[in-house]
Amino acid sequence: MEKRILIVEDEDLIISTVEALLQKMKINYDTAKNGKEAIEKFKNEKFDLIITDIFMPVMDGFQLIEEIKKIHSDIPIIVISGYIDNETVRKIKNLGANEYIEKPFSLLDVKKSIEKYLKWKIF
Repeated sequence: MEKRILIVEDEDLIISTVEALLQKMKINYDTAKNGKEAIEKFKNEKFDLIITDIFMPVMDGFQLIEEIKKIHSDIPIIVISGYIDNETVRKIKNLGANEYIEKPFSLLDVKKSIEKYLKWKIF
């Protein structure tokens, strides 16, 4: 069965960067520009992993993580954000995020995290 990832990010450059990585890894994905859009997609489609920003319009990543975990408590969530301090880390961990990666990020770090949570080597 093919794995699917939902990328939740409001910055086009970050989306296109992660998309390029996922295409190279041959992983199916979808994108959402904010938490509200992501929740709608999550309710109607199956995803194996969520990659999300924290600070976005309409619904931020904190609210998104909380809502996603109510629907599917076991889904892994990777947070990629440029505003990660100790309080943010504590909050996202308490909400149920599995990992965080700080912007600017290394594609190798993102790839390793994806492999870790999808539990397979891709390339």
